[in-house]
Amino acid sequence: MNKASSAAAKKNNGIQRSLRHCVELVFCITAVMILLLTYFTSITNAINSKHSIFVAQTSKRASDITAWFDKHL
Repeated sequence: MNKASSAAAKKNNGIQRSLRHCVELVFCITAVMILLLTYFTSITNAINSKHSIFVAQTSKRASDITAWFDKHL
């Protein structure tokens, strides 16, 4: 009887260890995904801000060109 309970305890410890490893793995994957999401979000925001500056400069140039044509033609 004692051997059976010892074997059951060893099996239970193995299951608990496996579950602990699974939980650690899930936490690690979640942390990596959060870091990647933060990284790509910052890159996207940087690209969008540069794009909006470019659009603003382009529209300013277009209005300058239009004003020049209005003045000279």
